[in-house]
Amino acid sequence: PDDDALRFYRALARWGVVMPAATTLVAVEINRRFGNDVVAVFREHGYSDVQLHQDSYGNDRYVQATYLHGTN
Repeated sequence: PDDDALRFYRALARWGVVMPAATTLVAVEINRRFGNDVVAVFREHGYSDVQLHQDSYGNDRYVQATYLHGTN
C-alpha cells in the first residue's frame, strides 16, 4: 500500500538478515524525506555501520548498512 513509504526498506532489511553469507552489505537509494527513517529501519534489524549519504546538493540520497552474520 502507498501509506507505508518504508515497506520496501523493511523487506530488504529482513532479506539481508537471512542471507547465507558472512556479511551482507546493503546500499539503497532513498527519498530525501525519509533518510533518518530508513537508517532507523536498518538499525532496528541489527545492521551495523549504517550511514546516510548526501548527494552533491546536500540532499539525503542513499543509505548504506552492513549486517555481520553470527554477531547479532
